[in-house]
Amino acid sequence: IHTAPDVTERKCSDFELAGRFKAAGLAGALIKCHYADTSGRALLLNEQFSSLGLKFFGGIVLNNFTGGINPFAVEASAKMNGKIVWFPTMDSKSFLECKKADAANGIYILDADGCLIPEAVKVLETAKKYNMLVGTGHVSAREGMALVRAASEIGCQVILTHADNPADFYSTEQQVEAV
Repeated sequence: IHTAPDVTERKCSDFELAGRFKAAGLAGALIKCHYADTSGRALLLNEQFSSLGLKFFGGIVLNNFTGGINPFAVEASAKMNGKIVWFPTMDSKSFLECKKADAANGIYILDADGCLIPEAVKVLETAKKYNMLVGTGHVSAREGMALVRAASEIGCQVILTHADNPADFYSTEQQVEAV
């Protein structure tokens, strides 16, 4: 769930979310922010609300604020109990092109031969080391499938995020392959 604080307006803050979840009888959530690591926020929520039976998790999105595809940022997040690393979302080349925005600084994770760049492989290896989930973010389906294939070899669990989003639409065949 995208909560505040964030660079864009959100429906509720982390603390408001906890209150809503408790009132609804829910057990917890994974909180996400495109431009901040939510691992520390999740730890603070757990300190405040675990006695009420709530559990929160956080992670990091590899947008430009982290330096892009940065395994060191992933490791820092993991050491703060981060449970997921998302590949680029708002700063992915595919997303920016879909939005008809300037994609000059967009992040693309394949090399000229269509293989994952070394930093992306290192991110997957770091995620495996710390038992983190990997989200494809808003990278193109071509990039996402390269992640799925490499993660399968490394032993990471991958979530195709927004598989039907126009920026990263996965065909039915790609979705079946990913499964």
